[in-house]
Amino acid sequence: STGGTITLTASDESLIVSIAGGVSVAANGKAVGAAVSYNLISNQIKAFIEDAVVTAAGSTSDILITASSGSILVSIAVGGAFAGDFALGGSLTVNSIANTLDAHIKNSTLVQAGRHVNLVAVERDTLVTVAGGFAGSSHSSAVGAALAYNYIGGSLDPGNPDVINRDSTAVDQITAYIDNAYVVAGGDIL
Repeated sequence: STGGTITLTASDESLIVSIAGGVSVAANGKAVGAAVSYNLISNQIKAFIEDAVVTAAGSTSDILITASSGSILVSIAVGGAFAGDFALGGSLTVNSIANTLDAHIKNSTLVQAGRHVNLVAVERDTLVTVAGGFAGSSHSSAVGAALAYNYIGGSLDPGNPDVINRDSTAVDQITAYIDNAYVVAGGDIL
């Protein structure tokens, strides 16, 4: 119990900057240059009241529970080749941000605020990808290619990025809830 506002905050500001490159040069003959990168941010960010009696007394006192993510993932992958006969240059980058955010009140006999009770789970992630492939040949053929796979949210299987679980029981979700708790507010419960 306190005479002022009670604030519970869990936040994640993960940062990945990935730079991958590969170059191959052969004056005579063949050359292959490639760049490959795999980047995953997958964290659990939780702020909660469970199995507790919590009181923020006073008419201007709030209970604020916030789980937030502002992850940043920047990926640059460039592969290139130059050869006399044949050149193959390219890049592949796979990037994912798959966080779990959870703000809740659960199994509590009394959670009371003089003014407001706020539960917030918010994700404002940023993913930037640059992928490139170049190739050149002085006498024959050349192939350059770039592939990028980017994913934010849901349930990503790192072993198989094509399998996405959108089921409501997926482990990584954004949730804010009250379950089996007696919550009293002089103002709003948001």
